[in-house]
Amino acid sequence: MKKYFFLVMATILLSLMLKELLDTDDLVINSLAVQFTQDQIQDVLNFQQKWQWVSYVVLPLLLLLKVGIIAAILDVGCFFFDREIKYKHLV
Repeated sequence: MKKYFFLVMATILLSLMLKELLDTDDLVINSLAVQFTQDQIQDVLNFQQKWQWVSYVVLPLLLLLKVGIIAAILDVGCFFFDREIKYKHLV
């Protein structure tokens, strides 16, 4: 459980750092400037900021799903090669 918590925290931290380093708001403005007006671009940015918290809620669930799928695949591989490894050790 400690490893999973560390993985979630590291992923959230890296996500925040990436958002700051890339300055995604400027990237969105530059990419949409040709197609939309300034008001429409501002609406898009406001929408992203309003719903940004959803990504931080969904992130632990997606990580749990990814880790579970990878552990299940490793468990099947161990079964086919007659290896006895507990599922707890795969996760």
